[in-house]
Amino acid sequence: MAIVVRFFQEGIFKPIQSLIRLEVVAKVLNGDELSQRLISCLEVEYNLGPRVIIGGMRDGAFVNGATMRNVKFFYADYFDVVCFSHIRKCGISLQISSFGFLCTVLDRLVLPQL
Repeated sequence: MAIVVRFFQEGIFKPIQSLIRLEVVAKVLNGDELSQRLISCLEVEYNLGPRVIIGGMRDGAFVNGATMRNVKFFYADYFDVVCFSHIRKCGISLQISSFGFLCTVLDRLVLPQL
């Protein structure tokens, strides 16, 4: 499990990225277990209360969706973003023309050509 935070320090307009947790887990975690570890790390270890975190990005795995539903109870203003590149790499294909166009544009702009 890895937790990376991105933020702006007061007075500095340069984004800062920091790995705050890297943990090898002995078993697959479900949404409840993962959300407990995430909230414990953010709230208890780093004192990041409910009004400090405004959003985050995750891949589209089912367990991550369940985790974020639990996290939103504590961080009510949390804006959840599912990463488009992870959706595309997982092979999910939606038959919605505007979404297909957006993914095509994103593929050309940000994904490396293999």
